[in-house]
Amino acid sequence: MSSDADASAAAAIVTLFNALYANTYCNVAASVLFFYDAFITFDREVACFWTAKWTGASPLFFANKWILILGYTMVLVGFASFPSDHSCSIFQRATFIFEVLQLAPGGVFSALRAYILSKNKLLGLLVLILSLVPVGANLVRYGYDFAGENLPPFGCLRTDSTTVAINLRVLLISRIPLIIADILLIGITWTKLSSREALQGLRQSKRLSLSDVLFRDGTVYFVVLFVMNVLHLVLSATALAATDDGGSYVTIFTGPITAILISRFLLQLQEANRIVVRVNPDDPLHSLRDPYDSTPDFIASLGAFINPDLPPSWDEPSEWHVDSPSNQEEDSEGGVQTSESSAGPSRSASAASESSSTV
Repeated sequence: MSSDADASAAAAIVTLFNALYANTYCNVAASVLFFYDAFITFDREVACFWTAKWTGASPLFFANKWILILGYTMVLVGFASFPSDHSCSIFQRATFIFEVLQLAPGGVFSALRAYILSKNKLLGLLVLILSLVPVGANLVRYGYDFAGENLPPFGCLRTDSTTVAINLRVLLISRIPLIIADILLIGITWTKLSSREALQGLRQSKRLSLSDVLFRDGTVYFVVLFVMNVLHLVLSATALAATDDGGSYVTIFTGPITAILISRFLLQLQEANRIVVRVNPDDPLHSLRDPYDSTPDFIASLGAFINPDLPPSWDEPSEWHVDSPSNQEEDSEGGVQTSESSAGPSRSASAASESSSTV
């Protein structure tokens, strides 16, 4: 009888250590992914935010980037052993705050984007509330014996007393509002796209593909975020239903990929906002900032439309100009030039499920 019990205990330990090793490798890979993207986009960051005029996209970009940098730095530090479980608990509580706060910049960005494109404050407020629901939902974990525990060689691990039912409830409350917000953003962007008669230009132009238009208008970003949130919900719910302490390791990459998408979208919006394009006014694909638009200049760049045919402004310090044949004729005859500036597992009492602590 005792041999069977020993065998079961040994099997449980092996399972626990396998889960912890997999969780450690995934967290390191997610950290490296984010740091790598931050490194290769640093030159664009300097051109668009460090040396450019301060806009609404600037605080969002820096918050989105530096919250993640501090958060993943603390994740890497957490692999070290701490002097005591008390200090480990303090460290894990602080780390979890950064994991929750990383959801805030994306929510604010989505809300501002919805407001600027729709010119509807209530719609922007609705998107903001839906996008920030996960912040409050994940803070519930602090009420379930949230602490840290040293376990060499894995370092400081997070523990709490949440049950599968609680984790599933937090997951649903966190991800469903985000999915709804993504759907609203996709609909708002496509409505704006239609109102700008860009779809008519797509039918008339053989040069632009549908993917070009999607990329230019940023819809692809919100489609990817929508798909990632759906996958996060499905994979996490499936893992929780299959095991008592499980969570999908794939969802560990949801945070860095989401932050990377938002950072790159903000970079694209800033580049689009800095480009001055001279085009034929009859061109249905041209974008022109409404002179009667009451949107403050501070946040107007968040409503810019990305055009992949235009060279990025960070490649050249001067402004880019694109002349249509009709404009060139007008210039030669002394005609008036027209220009525009187009204005972005959970941890149960056992430490094996740390991979989806923020859902």
